[in-house]
Amino acid sequence: MRARTTLLGLLSVLLAVAGPTGIAAADAPAHPPAGSSASAAAPGASQSSSGEKVLPAPLPSSGKLGQALAAGRISPATYALRRAKRLLDGPPVRDNARVLPAARRDATLVLRDLGLRLDALSPKDQAQAERLLARPTDGAKDPIGQGYQTKDATAYCLAKLCVHWVATTTDAPAPQDSDGDKVPDWVELTGATFEHVWDTEVGEYGYRAPKSDLTSQHHGPDGKLDVYLADLGDDRLYGYCTSDDPARRSRWDVSAYCVVDDDFAAAQYGGVAPVTSLRVTAAHEFFHAIQFGYDWAEDVWLMEGTAAWVEDEVYDGANDNLQYLRASPLVQPTEPLDFPGDLSNGADARRYGSWIFWRFLTEYFGSSSRHGAGTPDASVIRDIWRKADARPSAPDQYSLQAVRTVTARRGVGFGPVFADFAAVNRVAKRWYDEGRSYPQAHAARTFRLTRKRQQTAQWSASLNHLASVHAAFRARPSLTGRRRLRITLDLPNTVRGSRATVTVHRRNGSMRMVDARLNRFGNGTVTVPFTRRSVGSVALTLTNASTRYRCFRGTVLACGGLPRDDGLTFSFRAHVLR
Repeated sequence: MRARTTLLGLLSVLLAVAGPTGIAAADAPAHPPAGSSASAAAPGASQSSSGEKVLPAPLPSSGKLGQALAAGRISPATYALRRAKRLLDGPPVRDNARVLPAARRDATLVLRDLGLRLDALSPKDQAQAERLLARPTDGAKDPIGQGYQTKDATAYCLAKLCVHWVATTTDAPAPQDSDGDKVPDWVELTGATFEHVWDTEVGEYGYRAPKSDLTSQHHGPDGKLDVYLADLGDDRLYGYCTSDDPARRSRWDVSAYCVVDDDFAAAQYGGVAPVTSLRVTAAHEFFHAIQFGYDWAEDVWLMEGTAAWVEDEVYDGANDNLQYLRASPLVQPTEPLDFPGDLSNGADARRYGSWIFWRFLTEYFGSSSRHGAGTPDASVIRDIWRKADARPSAPDQYSLQAVRTVTARRGVGFGPVFADFAAVNRVAKRWYDEGRSYPQAHAARTFRLTRKRQQTAQWSASLNHLASVHAAFRARPSLTGRRRLRITLDLPNTVRGSRATVTVHRRNGSMRMVDARLNRFGNGTVTVPFTRRSVGSVALTLTNASTRYRCFRGTVLACGGLPRDDGLTFSFRAHVLR
């Protein structure tokens, strides 16, 4: 199976470059962060059992850089620097002399990975990294294509943020100025869009506003969030946020600034209307700026998944995040939920596709039943970020810790929640509020049963953590009369995350979900109606809901850890009863 090979290969790569505490030696700060000692972690930092500061692994890549990292020829810090240079400093990506439509939103996390590793670089490489992290208004200090090549940059400041633009060079937005106030219409539209996003994500949803950047050397006119317009289309980028906060070497909560395209020309962005690209980019990237004020070193699947989720919350009609569902648990249920995918393969962008889990939580906890009826409750995602908050004295829980805490406080353990997530993905088009636009998980095996007395359907599947697999059962025309289906389960010990859910699909369009009752060894039996006249099909969802990790081992999974319950065998037998 390709998915499992990808994950295990990635873990092997990361462990190959890890030091004794599970983190590559080059990732360790050259000196203790300010305000800490050699034996203590930075404020808000995750810690290994030895008490050392532990950095999340950089986003993986299967290209030559990833291979060099795997072979130990470069350190994670050098990998992060080269990856950022390649992303931001390379020539325009062309196909037969045509610039390809923008397709990447990885710059924020790529630059995050670099910013976390500044102290692990040589002085020369540190200088390069600082230039990569420089603002467009730093001009020549930002030689990667986003540095303004003219000194006429102007700031258009609103109540909450400032938009910066130039009037000449390729970074200039269209000069149209309908109201004659000497501020181009596109600049005003960008400002209004970001303020609307701010009002929604901060004002309505209750997140903390991004931190003031007054402590940054090159902050804008004040401590407000700065948004810079630059020509990003040739680099196939929509926008990004990063940080030049001097506290980034000693804290996990930092200020941010953002850069977005100067016009989102449809020709550069796949024919999408410019205002639509601006809206989803603003919603996505502003949420990263918010995240930076909580914990900019948080697990990738939480950072990118919730940023993709919030796009549809702010702009319900845009639906740009639907493109990521092809790399989501709806289409790839056997891949772990917290696996971020391969940075060099856009079709494997699990870090974005995981947004469907956050959508599921909002609908699940806004429902009066497991069938999804009710008004979505977006506060559950805010509560998770509050538990992930890494400010001094804040909880600083890693992604799955925070999810477990919040679901438990709402009266449901994580295991049942994740098992229900896996089961409803089999009927996504019916369950989710906007499910008609979603793909849904397919059965890996379908068994068509007859009236033969001795016929038994049996199967075994290997599952990794936070993954699931589906089987379906249908009655052949020869199966007449009143019937039942008995499924006998032989799953791993329940402490390892074993769950099973049976869904009966009736011909009248209704459905019923049944949780299998398992003993502690993972064994159990479920019997459900199977009369062909009334039952269209029965689905079995096997789920590995394990959240057990050996944390802080330098991986890209939750808590930078190694899952303790991968490759488990889930088996069942099923036969028809009268």
